[in-house]
Amino acid sequence: VDPGFRVEALQYWKQSVSSYDTLFKSQLEGTQYFVDEFLRGDDIRFSVPSLNAMNALTIADVHDWLKPQLADGYLEVSVVGTFDMNSTISIILDTFGALPDREESPPVIDEELRGLEFPETPGERTFTYGSKLHQASSIVAWNVPHIEKDISPTRRLRVLSSILRDRMRKQIREDIGESYSPSASIDISEDFDYGIVIAESPGTSDVSEYVGLQIIAIAKNMTMNMEEDELVRAREPMMTSVEQSLRSNGYWLNSVMRQSQAKPWKLDWARDMKEDFASITLDELQELAAAYLKPDNAIRMEIHPIDAGDKE
Repeated sequence: VDPGFRVEALQYWKQSVSSYDTLFKSQLEGTQYFVDEFLRGDDIRFSVPSLNAMNALTIADVHDWLKPQLADGYLEVSVVGTFDMNSTISIILDTFGALPDREESPPVIDEELRGLEFPETPGERTFTYGSKLHQASSIVAWNVPHIEKDISPTRRLRVLSSILRDRMRKQIREDIGESYSPSASIDISEDFDYGIVIAESPGTSDVSEYVGLQIIAIAKNMTMNMEEDELVRAREPMMTSVEQSLRSNGYWLNSVMRQSQAKPWKLDWARDMKEDFASITLDELQELAAAYLKPDNAIRMEIHPIDAGDKE
């Protein structure tokens, strides 16, 4: 809670800043940051800072932002693993307990600050980056609800995205005849009013539009003809992952105990995780697909390289 704000650390960071600028402007991976910014309504809190803005930061800026929280901000202490309860409590009392009085509850966040404006759907957007390489990408995102106290819909959307990924892998490869490696996943926030199912397939610019439209069509078809074996293939690896997570200190510390006093319902998320995943049905998945994976709820995006001599 009393860090050193050292000029040497700032100098080291500024030496690496130019590499971020290169990443943003001339690599496919860097352009993904602009995609993320766009999907969050170009909210400045998620924007890509300019090189000048990053270089303008000072030690005083960091100090003024961080020090008040470290001085007396709300604090939770979590301990996981094998330990002696009495001696651990004694150690915590001698260390954290010796700190000056702090805030006893998390700060109340203005609900308006949690709002993020997803782009108008249906919609399209093209992003470019400077490169002579022919790496392009097709991306589709669908707006879904953020996480509140009930985690069950998010778990089902996770399974749904896995089925979508499997269908994309089969159908896009079959149609185009190349070894594309499409992906689909969820990005759903506990803190902001933001959630998406996002699907992506790398490739070349000449097929980007076709692939994006194929992804939308594949998702639309999931509202009516999913099979039980698809559910099993998607769920079984997740059940294995659940078993591994429940034996992992990292899971209990970072996913369950983190903010568990401010959000006590996270303890229930861990208690019923295994049973909840096992109870997922096809009807639930098809209902979610019909509600969210529809063309008029989709944003289709493309990322293309442009050579320095080309016109955007």
